[in-house]
Amino acid sequence: MIRNRSDVMYQRSLWGVVIAIAVVLAWGWVSWNAVPNFKANGDALKTIDALFTAINAHDANRVALCRESLAKHASSGQLNPVAMIELSRCCEQASTGGWENAARRLYRMIEKQCDKVQCPLTSLITK
Repeated sequence: MIRNRSDVMYQRSLWGVVIAIAVVLAWGWVSWNAVPNFKANGDALKTIDALFTAINAHDANRVALCRESLAKHASSGQLNPVAMIELSRCCEQASTGGWENAARRLYRMIEKQCDKVQCPLTSLITK
């Protein structure tokens, strides 16, 4: 069967749209799953460690204290502001009762930061 020119053009256009949608979805998935670098100093890392402990202990007061401390670290340049946003989301999730999901999210962030050899937070992910 011989196709006319408009059918071929339509099919090519359709494939172009499908490929464009696939690229956009792939980019979105990678962006959504990207974890920002903490770029944190020793004190900020200790606070992240304390936050992990507070979330696992379901201690809302300590989570709030850690959040305040992390905000101070971010404002003084000791913590990446993008990482602060993600850490705040963990705190918010925990404070609304999503303790397990917040712990998983923070664990994933910590795991992505560490090469499991030289990271001060390695003790959290190897327990």
